[in-house]
Formats: sequence, C-alpha cells, structure tokens
Amino acid sequence: MDTKRSAQCGALTPLSCYANPRRLFRGLLLLPCLLVLVAGLPGCGKEEINFGFVPQITFVGLTPLEVQEYTGIVTITIAYEDGNGDIGEPDPDMPVVFVKDSRLQQPDGYHVQPVAPLGSGQVIVSGQLQVPIKNLFVLGNTQQEQVRFEVYITDRAGNQSNTIETPAVTVFR
Repeated sequence: MDTKRSAQCGALTPLSCYANPRRLFRGLLLLPCLLVLVAGLPGCGKEEINFGFVPQITFVGLTPLEVQEYTGIVTITIAYEDGNGDIGEPDPDMPVVFVKDSRLQQPDGYHVQPVAPLGSGQVIVSGQLQVPIKNLFVLGNTQQEQVRFEVYITDRAGNQSNTIETPAVTVFR
C-alpha cells in the first residue's frame, strides 16, 4: 500500500479504503449493529414509578356473564394502585369497595383489610381485588334482566378512586 493511500485511511476510514470486498462487507455489517446498540441505550435507565395518593383502579374481569337469581355468585376483579398504601380498613364495619347495581340507587359497600401494614408510612401498593356479588335477582316481571356494576374504592384518608363500569351480566329467574 502506498503512503499516500495509508495516510488517507486513518481512524475514520473512507469508503475508498475498503478495496477488499470482505473489509467493505464487514464495515457495512458493523454500522447497523452500532445503531441498534446506541438506539437501545436510552431504555437502560431505571424506570420511575409514580403513583399518586388517590387510589386508581382498572377493570380486570367479570365472571360469570350469566347467573341464576339468588343462587349464582358474580365475581368482579379489579386492579388497584395507590401511592401511599392506605387502602383497606382494620375496622370490619368500614367499607372500602363500593359496587352499585345499575338498577338501584345506592352502592353496596364491601370491607377489605389493609393491604399494607398500618404505620408502614408511604408505601406504594398495587394488586388485585376480587369482589363476590351474591343474591342477584330479577327486579321486574320479565324472565331475565341485564345488570352492569359501577365500582370504586376509597382509602383511609377518604380519597375516592376513579369509577369503572363492568360489562353486562344477565340474571335469569
């Protein structure tokens, strides 16, 4: 190789320095690999989880979608998250989960034990709750009715979560 050409082929190698097709191919393969590596670096940091003090819920599931009145049990599953861990009450007479039948005016309240130990401070909690709904009935004179449920939770500070609505459940006589 002459000195004029080797002076050209320094740290940043111009394309003309790849007279050998193998070197050219190897260099072209290296470029996409480096781009993938550099593009993936921003995702390597620690992900910050930011929950507020007001609990949030999402709908997970509802089973079954058809039930015999008075005998069947419908189970509503919700996911919750809370930034300070004050979901649940030690007093069994204090409801935490509220479920409103779309045909009725007032919700029914359900007790939940504290999901984090009392006095544990600001603890981020998330999980799922299953709420069994018993004794559903047909309200009118028909052989079946559809009902939806609105669900929300409250924490010990009195904060009320968002409200979710379930799909319809058919209640048969």
